[in-house]
Amino acid sequence: MEIIKSKDNPLVKRFILLKDNKRERTLSGQFVIEGLRFCKEAVLNNAKIHTVLMTEEFLNKHPEDAELIGNSCNDVKLISEVISKRISDTVNSQGVYCVCSIALKEQKLCGNKFIALENLQDPGNIGTVIRTAQAFGIDGVCLVGNCADVYSPKVLRSTMGTIFTTPIYRFSDINDAYKEFKNNNLFIYGAILDEKATVLSGIKFKNGSVCLIGNEANGLSAAAKEVCDEFVFIDMPGNAESLNASVAASVIMWEMIKK
Repeated sequence: MEIIKSKDNPLVKRFILLKDNKRERTLSGQFVIEGLRFCKEAVLNNAKIHTVLMTEEFLNKHPEDAELIGNSCNDVKLISEVISKRISDTVNSQGVYCVCSIALKEQKLCGNKFIALENLQDPGNIGTVIRTAQAFGIDGVCLVGNCADVYSPKVLRSTMGTIFTTPIYRFSDINDAYKEFKNNNLFIYGAILDEKATVLSGIKFKNGSVCLIGNEANGLSAAAKEVCDEFVFIDMPGNAESLNASVAASVIMWEMIKK
């Protein structure tokens, strides 16, 4: 099999464009992943894979995995180590990459426990919430308003492959989300930094519920606060004034499944 060595190869350019450009990902309905674990997760969860790129070193080091991943699509190419380093988003790449389809989901919620992120901008926060939601058995993550692109490399790395197993719903704004929440008879909680809110340890989450987590710097918008049925406050006996958004979401999700 011929090895792609040129950085000007159309496939290489295409891969880099998908990795770096949100607009291209949106228009094409495709995104890129890298690494053995991530690529195997894509295959094992029946993701639509368009192209596989791998180095000879990866092929020789992981022959069984290379066969599994390679058999997932009809377009498999070998690339040089130089090209691998060029397209990789990590310092120490494992030398295997996939171009996958973005799974299109209807905006109809399915389940009874959800976490909703409004205008969250930090990719690591979003990825961590997605991963934690999967770990705790939360029925879905709702992205509301201007959140970071869930298919950007930084978000994807933080999900640790759970992007393929965690239902993700997108809403243009809080009003759009509110309609769907109420269509599903969800009780809406809002996490705020206000001791007048109900302390988390005193909340008995209803069977059908969603909790809104706000922007890292500004918290929930005024419009989001307007639609909340109840506010929740994480009691913190220590000296820290606040928690990281993904940590706060994780603590709340843990309480949601406990009760």
